[in-house]
Amino acid sequence: MLRGIKNNGFASITEVMVTAVIFVLATAGILTTLSALRPHAMESTDAIDATYFGRGILDDLRDEVDATTWNNPGSRLAPGTHSWVEGGYTVNYTVTDLAAPANVRHVVMNITWPD
Repeated sequence: MLRGIKNNGFASITEVMVTAVIFVLATAGILTTLSALRPHAMESTDAIDATYFGRGILDDLRDEVDATTWNNPGSRLAPGTHSWVEGGYTVNYTVTDLAAPANVRHVVMNITWPD
């Protein structure tokens, strides 16, 4: 009677222990991979936020394009280097006149943020 129960059992203690060790190793590998990806995801989020912030500044500059302010030396569209600090972002942009076609300006923007 005892022999029949033993042969029909689910698993021995050795098999259960080996399965548990394999499961722990697989879980540890997955968690290590996920934790290694987290800092890169945060860097991407910061870069995307900075991109949207810069796009907002460019939209503001487009709204200022006007015949009355185009050649105003105090304008944010005047040729030269301009800086803007807001919300932890530092924006530096340079406005230059292009030779041809006339009355066209080129803007180069650099945005930095704290790590």
